[in-house]
Amino acid sequence: MIRRSDEIGERRVKNARGGDGEVIFHDWLLADDAKGHGRLFSKLVVPSGASIGYHEHSSEFETFYIISG
Repeated sequence: MIRRSDEIGERRVKNARGGDGEVIFHDWLLADDAKGHGRLFSKLVVPSGASIGYHEHSSEFETFYIISG
């Protein structure tokens, strides 16, 4: 699959999972693209003061690659 930069959507989520502020998601891969092998592959921008609330994952995992901050 090739995804060009102009095909990557941006979602702004306020109070993500009960967190503070607004988190910006750049969705590279969505559930339909993964054909049952995953749900989401995104670049997240979490501005200073924003957060993602506590949540758990059952039967799946979450990976972070932190660029700065």
